[in-house]
Amino acid sequence: MSMHKPRTIKKPLQLDKLPIKQIFSGIFRMGNIKSSEVRNGVSYTNIELHDATGFQVGLCETSVINWLPNKPYQLVNMRGYFEQNATKNLVHIMDISPTNGFVNIGGILSLPRKLCVNPIWLERLISLRQSIESPALGRFVDLLFADDEIAFAFLQVPASSKYHHNYIGGLIEHSVEVAEITSNQDYANIEMRDIAVVAALLHDIGKVRTLGINLATTELGKVVGHDSLTLEICALALRELDKSWSAASYTLRHVWSCASPGSKYGFEPNCTIANIIRYADKLSVDRYYEKQTFKDNNKTDGLAWDGKKYYWRPSAETKYNDRSDLCLLTNTH
Repeated sequence: MSMHKPRTIKKPLQLDKLPIKQIFSGIFRMGNIKSSEVRNGVSYTNIELHDATGFQVGLCETSVINWLPNKPYQLVNMRGYFEQNATKNLVHIMDISPTNGFVNIGGILSLPRKLCVNPIWLERLISLRQSIESPALGRFVDLLFADDEIAFAFLQVPASSKYHHNYIGGLIEHSVEVAEITSNQDYANIEMRDIAVVAALLHDIGKVRTLGINLATTELGKVVGHDSLTLEICALALRELDKSWSAASYTLRHVWSCASPGSKYGFEPNCTIANIIRYADKLSVDRYYEKQTFKDNNKTDGLAWDGKKYYWRPSAETKYNDRSDLCLLTNTH
């Protein structure tokens, strides 16, 4: 099977890589704001500028900011230039203003790296988004992550409160891993692969409403299962997808709502994508339990007991530097 090669998409703007004094503009997330200093009678303010690559402190005249952010990590348009001195790097902000939410890959690229306990999973999320060739499905993902409430929770909440990936950031880790496993399977065409990746990435999206950053189940999560919320959370994006590629939207609905093994209700899975995602989901969970069990037992191989069953990892092959143990056939003639 040949691996799919992602198309090239512009990466987030890395401010510390810019030429000195070159004026640039971009969209960032505004972090902490605090008064800085007064120079020649002019008051200056420090502003944190965040995106998926990290954050950089920007310095601007206080008079430039004639508004206040109305939510954490608000999206802003910023124009300025980069400068270095002997002690630190600074972005001099010439203009900064709030921007309305936008629906393209920039939404994911602007997600604050600071919210991720392990930023590698944000990087892998971006790689998955970049690998989606379908414009309709790319927009579907972008539309969903344009909602800060959904996107920020996706980066931070656990995948469960008591079981697998039950720690801050567990949901993005589990979801991305399931999507990566799904991506590496064999498909009839790239369209099926794209649908499968999106379905896998968002298969647990309901957990952004049923689990909290405090690792506890939310009030809603105590009366509604996360699976029941998937179609509700994705409703707007699904309606948009109906207009551009209805077959994909029907497939996503089917995969997210078809009956699980042993269920009394729901359609039987009639698409291999559903079975692939169930396999990938189980594999991600099994990997978590195996890794955690060996960690808890302070072991790297052999048998490890988790309280219910053993996990087994074979030890590494013993390698010898000499070849005295090898039997060589020689020509005796």
